[in-house]
Amino acid sequence: MKNVFIGASALVLAIAANLSIAANGHKSATPAKKAKRFDCASCSGEGKKCIDNVCELGFKVYTASNVVGTNPIRYRCIYHYEWTDGSVSGNYSQTSNFACPLF
Repeated sequence: MKNVFIGASALVLAIAANLSIAANGHKSATPAKKAKRFDCASCSGEGKKCIDNVCELGFKVYTASNVVGTNPIRYRCIYHYEWTDGSVSGNYSQTSNFACPLF
């Protein structure tokens, strides 16, 4: 009997909480964090570009994957970056133990 009473109490509490949220809107206990913004002075490094005073990391696009070794097999990957303003970087390369993901 005690378990039934506890279960019913929990159900009533859950319904009351849902009605309160419906009436007042959901408010989180922790405030929402603001997105980090970087000024252009600190925007440097491969794949980074300042666009509208926001430092963006471009989308890395692999364009080629060539075998460059036989023991062990290694791959030379060619890639560039693309940003939200439509601009494209020059080509970069890296050596990898795995073939690069070409799309």
